Amino acid sequence: MDLVEALKSFNRKERFWLIRNALGPASETLDEAFRRRLQQAVGVEVPATAWWAMDYHLDWLVGALTMLARGDAAFASHPNDHRLVCGNQEDMDLVVAFDRTLVLIEAKGDTAWSNEQFQGKVKRLEGLQAAGLMPSPLRLFFVLTSPRPPVGLVPKEGTRWSPWMCDDHERPLFFPLEMPTEFWKVTRWDDERQQPSFAGTRWKIVPSRGSA
Repeated sequence: MDLVEALKSFNRKERFWLIRNALGPASETLDEAFRRRLQQAVGVEVPATAWWAMDYHLDWLVGALTMLARGDAAFASHPNDHRLVCGNQEDMDLVVAFDRTLVLIEAKGDTAWSNEQFQGKVKRLEGLQAAGLMPSPLRLFFVLTSPRPPVGLVPKEGTRWSPWMCDDHERPLFFPLEMPTEFWKVTRWDDERQQPSFAGTRWKIVPSRGSA
C-alpha cells in the first residue's frame, strides 16, 4: 500500500464526495496556478496527478500513516501515547499527496490566524513524528494559506519550529489564497450603542471587517 492509497481508504468526508460528484472528472486535478503557488511555498514540484482531499481528520491521518508504516500490524490495538487519536473533528483544510510527499494545508479567509490553534495542529503533527509514523522517506510539509501572510505566529518559548513547517527564515510556510476583497456578514447588533454585540437582540448586515 502506498501513501495515497492509505489516505484514500479513510476519506469518507461527504463534502469531498459531494464536490467530486458535482464537478465530475475535472475535480480530480488541482488547478495549475494553485499548484505553482504551492510549489513555490514548499520548494517541491507538485505533479498534475497529485491526489487531494478536503477537511481531512487528523485521526484519519494517524490511521493512514500507521497502515503505511506497519502494514498488517496496523490493525492491532495501539497505546494512545502522545494522544495521537483524540476522537474529535480536528482536521486539515486540504491534504495533497503524491509519491512519498504529504502536504497539509491550513487556510484562513476572513479571520485572523490564532497562535493557539496553530500550535495545536503542530503538536498533533509532532506527536506523529514522536510515534515514528513519519519516517524519513516521507516528505512532510505543513503550509498556511490566506489572502495576507500570517502575523504573530511564534514557536513556544525555548523551542524552534521543525523544518517541515517553516522556510529558511524560520517563518511559517505560506502561499497566498486568492479571494474577493469585499464581503458582507451578519452579526448580532446593539441598536443603542450602534455596534456588534454578542448580547444584542437585533441583527444587522455589515462589512466583513473585524469580528462579532
